[in-house]
Amino acid sequence: MRVLILVFLCLSLDTYAQEFLLKPKFILDIETGKLLQNDIHVKDGIIVRVGKNLSSKTATIISMPSKILLPGLMDTQFI
Repeated sequence: MRVLILVFLCLSLDTYAQEFLLKPKFILDIETGKLLQNDIHVKDGIIVRVGKNLSSKTATIISMPSKILLPGLMDTQFI
């Protein structure tokens, strides 16, 4: 089990050193309950911009034309 956790940690370190431009069909805004047509720019594991028709010369573009992005929801009942 420890080896498996170590492998996942090593694989995830490379993810934080990258830059992505996520282009989903919609993003769910949980405050308003609306589906927004926006893109998300992620750099070094941090969301740096959210907006329409974002572009970047250095980011890897991940096109998701049929996907809806949801915020990371967490059930804190057991914490």
